[in-house]
Amino acid sequence: MLNMKVAQLHFMILSVIMTKLVMETKAIISNSEAKDFSLYPVKNLEASLSASSSQASVVAVRCTNCIVVVSMSPQDQSCNLTLANLFENKRVVGTETSSQQKEEAEEEENDGDYERNLVPILFRGPIGTKIRESRGVDVSKTSRIMHLLQETSGLTLFTTGFASDVQHLVRFAAAHISENEHIYGGSVIDAKGVMQDALVPRVASATMVGGSRPFGVQIMAISTNPSFQMVTLDPSGNVRYWYGAGTVIGKESHRIRKYLVEILKEEKISAQDLPKSWKTALGVCIRSLLKTAEESQNMRKTPKDEIFGELDALVIFDQELRKKKGYPCAVVDEKTMLQTFEKCYRLCSSR
Repeated sequence: MLNMKVAQLHFMILSVIMTKLVMETKAIISNSEAKDFSLYPVKNLEASLSASSSQASVVAVRCTNCIVVVSMSPQDQSCNLTLANLFENKRVVGTETSSQQKEEAEEEENDGDYERNLVPILFRGPIGTKIRESRGVDVSKTSRIMHLLQETSGLTLFTTGFASDVQHLVRFAAAHISENEHIYGGSVIDAKGVMQDALVPRVASATMVGGSRPFGVQIMAISTNPSFQMVTLDPSGNVRYWYGAGTVIGKESHRIRKYLVEILKEEKISAQDLPKSWKTALGVCIRSLLKTAEESQNMRKTPKDEIFGELDALVIFDQELRKKKGYPCAVVDEKTMLQTFEKCYRLCSSR
């Protein structure tokens, strides 16, 4: 008899508590002044998602022996988001004589397709390149979007979103790789490895800690050793593995992916029938970005030079080509970028 009365008392207490919780929940939902109320289970996720996709876009397309990645981002340094390029220094070099120019032209003519149009990246860290201008000035450019983490696997990170968050996560991943190499003697870490062991736990943990916000970053990790891998990560900690011909992250990613699929079908490119030339993949990336810009930003009213200035391109080699050339990746030079851009621009404008 006593046990029954105790059970009834417990039931009454639980009923009162549940009723109070339901009433408080209804009050929060119906309160028009509760501006921070979110349908997402993760607090402040909307702001992080918006930041991660508000500025830069990154498109990757596979070839038979490499992966081509093109980024598009404004160069306004006043914002706190990832920028396409940061001009760090200018070094004035001596004016070249006509005989030197002739010798270099002959060397370029004898070199292969990769050597003529690509600037090698030899060291890990933010991707940088030097552009030789006609007036004898070398301009060093360093990207906040592209980061080479390991030479042996061609592991490269591409990031969009808050610059401070990007710097933290890139350094976190680089430290993980350095520690792994020190302990295991230079072992190869691929895109899946750096995501599963370092970045996914770090990003996911930020969504579960009270008083903090999720990282406002989207990440694409690419490696080519031992096989092609493309992995993406969003602010919620959700990771995706891409086995097709290409993928996209960042601003207008859904629209860019739609056009990318259309262009790949038009060019008859698939995971089973990849392009042999990196220039073909470069054109596909640029066309998908231009078609998106035309639809979402009214490209016809945007100066062509401004659009071109937002583009950077990187070619990541597979294991065989990397051993042959002696470096893991290379930046597409400005002359080749301009030629491909002009061709794609005319093609988009004519349709």
